[in-house]
Amino acid sequence: MPWDFLAARTALSITDNYSFTFDYRFVFLIFGFAYLMICAEKIQVKIKNLRIRLAVLLFSSICMAGYVTVVKSERTTEVFKLYHTLFAPKRIYMRNGFAVAFITNFRYLHIQKPEDYTPKEAEEIMSESKVQVASAASTNKKTSKDKPNIIVIMNEAFSDLSVRGKFETNEDYMPFIHSLTENTIKSDMFVSVKGGNTANTEYEFLTSDTMAFLPSGSVAYQQFVRHPMPALPNYLKSLGYKTTAIHPYNSKGWNRENVYSYFGFDTYFSKTDFKKPKKIRDYISDESAFQKIIEIYENKAKDDRIFTFEVTMQNHGGYDKEFPGFEPTITLSQYADKKKSDNVRAAEQYLTLIKESDKAFQELTDYFKKESEPTIIVMFGDHQPADNVAKPILKLNHINQDASVEEYQNGYIVPMVMWANYKLENQDIPMISPNYLSGLLLSNAGLPLTDYQSYLEDLRKTIPVITANVYIDKDGNYHQYSEDSFKEQLNQYSILQYNHLSDYKNRVNDFFGG
Repeated sequence: MPWDFLAARTALSITDNYSFTFDYRFVFLIFGFAYLMICAEKIQVKIKNLRIRLAVLLFSSICMAGYVTVVKSERTTEVFKLYHTLFAPKRIYMRNGFAVAFITNFRYLHIQKPEDYTPKEAEEIMSESKVQVASAASTNKKTSKDKPNIIVIMNEAFSDLSVRGKFETNEDYMPFIHSLTENTIKSDMFVSVKGGNTANTEYEFLTSDTMAFLPSGSVAYQQFVRHPMPALPNYLKSLGYKTTAIHPYNSKGWNRENVYSYFGFDTYFSKTDFKKPKKIRDYISDESAFQKIIEIYENKAKDDRIFTFEVTMQNHGGYDKEFPGFEPTITLSQYADKKKSDNVRAAEQYLTLIKESDKAFQELTDYFKKESEPTIIVMFGDHQPADNVAKPILKLNHINQDASVEEYQNGYIVPMVMWANYKLENQDIPMISPNYLSGLLLSNAGLPLTDYQSYLEDLRKTIPVITANVYIDKDGNYHQYSEDSFKEQLNQYSILQYNHLSDYKNRVNDFFGG
């Protein structure tokens, strides 16, 4: 994708933890490219006349501009029957070829204005919203002591692979979370990404926007968040919270340094702020990452309340690589007596890491069980690991993940677990998506919602899942965006989001909690 170049720095920072193999096709391409370069060097055509050279340059430029313009047009897509379903970008390149696919994707570099969008239309939708809440300033009657501390953990590649199919292990890889019931809310959370683009799940949670209305494959943090905008951190700051972001890795990845400032975080801790942390493989462990949360809590003023948001790194990819001092303890029972493939070894390393996360989460909740200050903790995965990790499980169950939309979307489910050291009402939430999660969190924290969150809480009753790939209605039916189902509701949501993210000059800040 054209916008992948924006992620180059982030990609380079994690290459040490991946192993790369070169197949015959890659070698063939390298030699073929080298051969063409040599031929081009040998064939020399000299045009000495300046006018002719300028004419050739102008003609070439016109041809290139015309080619790009024509290829990007909808008419060309229709005439040549180009594949254009953004649900599967890889297939676009396979069907159309690299040059055509790359150029056609330029049309998605900018956010398209929703149908019927005007600032006035956005304001009318806001005023007609079914759920109306007064401003936080007028309704928030809680004292600082009544408000709970809020801890949110977006755990790198954290997922429960049992959603992909049945399998057995020598021991439970998530024993604590599987056993949690008291003062706990759990749900399957459908996300927009798999195997990467972590920042998009993060963006959806912190802003309540959805990647469904942004260009396929884009990264909002790098492409579209260019100005301060209302988000969960600055809204909680308006309620008196001290806001902190933690990421135990490079601080600049995914443009976080700028985005966190735009979103209203008071403080941002990265890996350089950890003193002698415990590492698993080459990453700071979840145990040490969660200790930083406890450290922030213990160092706060007595009457302060904190909102701490952490993005972990322990479970990052590179599961097929061996690391000194790290041995998988979780094994796939059905493969115990067989020669293990790279994918089986990757799955076992991954599941071992998940158990480490589960253990660290138990230690964190055990700590806050003993604290008198009310505290609510949410942990969810940003995405599942790449498909090679799940392949042994799919193979055991004879599952073709491309057989149906439902089967394919099982690769986009991650756990969401919400726990508090005070009474949480039992709630049946079988599915959710990240754009709704902050509203659910604030409701269970006993805090007032923004008008945007209230609007989305109402929408969630009808469409509980909205991701870049599909949307799912309350009856569990999966829908593609080419369908007309719920078209009006989705268009209204896209209008509000456009006002929130893109039309910042006409943004109705109060509606979004700004």
